Amino acid sequence: MHPVPVLSDIEFDMDGTMVLALMDRTCHQYGTQNSDFGMEVPGKYPVFGL
Repeated sequence: MHPVPVLSDIEFDMDGTMVLALMDRTCHQYGTQNSDFGMEVPGKYPVFGL
């Protein structure tokens, strides 16, 4: 597994400087393993990154 950069935001400062924000797509794919989303808790459902 390796980091997968994604351009998440583009903004411009008052002087016209372009600011790019990058995020790691891997966190969105595998971040559900950080919490327990078991069916034993009412109202919570398992989620899997694709």
